[in-house]
Amino acid sequence: MKRTELRAAAFRAAVGLLQSARDPEHLSTHVFRLLQVVDGTPLARSSFEALALDSHHIKIAAERYQPAWPEAEQRRRMPPDSLGACLQRRFDAEGLNDLPPSSNQGDQPWQYLAERLRRTHDLHHLILGVPDSTAGEMVTASFYACRYRNAGAVAVVGAWMTHGLLQPEEHDLIWRALRFGIILAQDWHQPLLAVRWEENWERSVPAWRDLLGLTPFLESSPFPKERDAWLATSPIRAA
Repeated sequence: MKRTELRAAAFRAAVGLLQSARDPEHLSTHVFRLLQVVDGTPLARSSFEALALDSHHIKIAAERYQPAWPEAEQRRRMPPDSLGACLQRRFDAEGLNDLPPSSNQGDQPWQYLAERLRRTHDLHHLILGVPDSTAGEMVTASFYACRYRNAGAVAVVGAWMTHGLLQPEEHDLIWRALRFGIILAQDWHQPLLAVRWEENWERSVPAWRDLLGLTPFLESSPFPKERDAWLATSPIRAA
């Protein structure tokens, strides 16, 4: 990359980071500028290439495991506390939809894992019991950064740390979320990208957490009220 191109890329990334920090409500617009630069670097690619060689991910990457997801109405009809029903309940409340497969995901194992991370991000939010807030996104970003050495996630962590400086009332929760994400990355040894969620949409969220050995870690979550927010029996929903 020529020096002028490097300067332009650095400027776009810096603007994207600061805009994400100042205006997280429009994150999808701002963070695109940031990740467009970071995710196109050799560093970002190398982390996924290393992940593709990890014993936990070789098989799923070789298979390109990505079965079609059930439609929204199908998920609504699943058992009330099932993974599918809880995910759809969250989507309905937040005005979200599941992400379609990327049209240009490539045919290399590392590209599959990058796409798998993008596609299952909302499932990670659900299973980890973290909200769609700046602090909630800090949990997933710090987990990806620490566990997967993901360059884009490192950049997002920087944006949320900056947001905490700009919004002092959110500062403590953001840093507790950062710590929680790192604890999960270092002490919870489940290879999250190798989980085949699609094999059992009707298994309950609590059962998934038990199966993955996650439940004990959630006792120290900085989001105790939100942890079970999308279960049919959630106190938040009852309120």
